[in-house]
Amino acid sequence: RGPGREKAGWRAARGRLRFPVLERCVGDVGEFVRSHWGRAPMVHRTGTRFDDLLSAGVIVDLLELAARRPLFRMVRDGSTLPPSAYTRSVRMGGVWASDVADVDAISREFAAGATLVMQSLERWHPALRAFVAALSDETSHPTQANAYLTPVGSTGLAAHRDGHDVLVLHVDGHKTWTVAGLPTVELGPGDVMYIPRGVRHSAATAAQSSLHITIGITAVTGLDLVKRSLAGVAELQAPLPLGFA
Repeated sequence: RGPGREKAGWRAARGRLRFPVLERCVGDVGEFVRSHWGRAPMVHRTGTRFDDLLSAGVIVDLLELAARRPLFRMVRDGSTLPPSAYTRSVRMGGVWASDVADVDAISREFAAGATLVMQSLERWHPALRAFVAALSDETSHPTQANAYLTPVGSTGLAAHRDGHDVLVLHVDGHKTWTVAGLPTVELGPGDVMYIPRGVRHSAATAAQSSLHITIGITAVTGLDLVKRSLAGVAELQAPLPLGFA
C-alpha cells in the first residue's frame, strides 16, 4: 500500500482503537505512527515516572528469592561476565543448583563497574507482566521486558543493533545514549526513547548510576502474516515439478 492509504487506514483504526499504555510511553500516538514507528528513533520526555513498574529494591528482592539464570546476567565494557563470578550452588529439594544468584558477589561486581541485566521480567514481576500484556494487546505485536542496572561511570553493552524495536523506559538516575539518527542525548527518570530495529546504539553512565527498562517489540510484518496464512495449505508443501524453472 502507498503512504496515503497507510495513513488513511491508521486514521480509520484510530477512531476504533485506544492506546493508553503506548501513549504513556510515546505521547502522541498518531505522530509516533506517522513519523517514527519502524522508521526513525525519537525521545519523549513524559514528565512522569516509571518506578511503579520496577525499582532497584524490587530487583534485589527477586535476586534474594533464589533467582536462577537466565533471569539475570552481568556485563562490563561490552563483555559478558562468566556466571561463576556472580552465582553460587544451593541445595533445592535434594538437588544442587549451581546457577543461583549470589547477591554479595553481584554487589561486588556492580561496585567494580558491571551492569546487572534482568531478563524476561514480564515472566517474573507482576507489574511488568501486566504492562507488557496490555502493550501487546494494544499494538498486536509481541513484547517482552528486560532491565539494566548500571553503576556510576560504566558501560554495559557495546554499541550494537537489535533485531527488534525497543522502547527504553528510564526509571532512575541518568544515562547518556548515542543512537544513529539522533544527537547524543541524556535520559533521566520518566524519559522514553524509541529505537527501531537495526538502528545502532550504545549507552553509558557518568556521575550517576542508572536503571532503565527496555521493552522489546517483535514487529509482525505483512510477510509474517502471509507465511502463517499459507503454512497450512497442503498443496504448497508438495515439491514443484522437475524442470519447473
